[in-house]
Amino acid sequence: MATTAVNSWNAIKARHEALRNDAKFKPDKLTALCARLDTNGTQLDKQNEEKEKAEKIIDDATGPYEACTKRITTQHGEVERIAGQMGEMGLEDGDLKGDDAVKTVTKACALFVNKTDELAEAAQEIAKASKELAGVVKKMSDQYKAKREAVDAAIKKIKADGAKCEGDIKKQVAAYQKIANDMKDREMAGDIGSLNSIVSQLYSFQ
Repeated sequence: MATTAVNSWNAIKARHEALRNDAKFKPDKLTALCARLDTNGTQLDKQNEEKEKAEKIIDDATGPYEACTKRITTQHGEVERIAGQMGEMGLEDGDLKGDDAVKTVTKACALFVNKTDELAEAAQEIAKASKELAGVVKKMSDQYKAKREAVDAAIKKIKADGAKCEGDIKKQVAAYQKIANDMKDREMAGDIGSLNSIVSQLYSFQ
């Protein structure tokens, strides 16, 4: 049998007939409180699992992120390569003095223009990959934000109710212990009191 607050309280009641049958312990308020505490504990575990799923959102974005940055790096290298070639395409003075100067200048300029087209294409690829990269990062950020805010809000609510429930259990335990002590049953009072330590070991809502 799983160790829960309810099961622990039922085990204590099983050892003491008065806790089950004596009108002084009716209605049994601890069972409902323990059940509520167990529910909070289960929900807290689930939300902590959801928190881990939020981290997976970032992990899942790694692949697309790296693919985009690789494209940008590659095209940046192309820009540098093409720009270097363009820098080497200058005309010498002798090129302008020969009979075929017009042909030489026209050809050189045509080649240069072709290089500017290549340069523009590489730059456009950088812009395209950069835009996609921005989309990847924004989508990841939005999804992570939504997930974590929802999880954090749920955890805050669960912890607040769990802490209150723990406090209510302690008050009820104290009330039942007083009844047991008034009945001169120290063993039963001690068993009732043990529920507090069991509960504190089971869950932490701080």
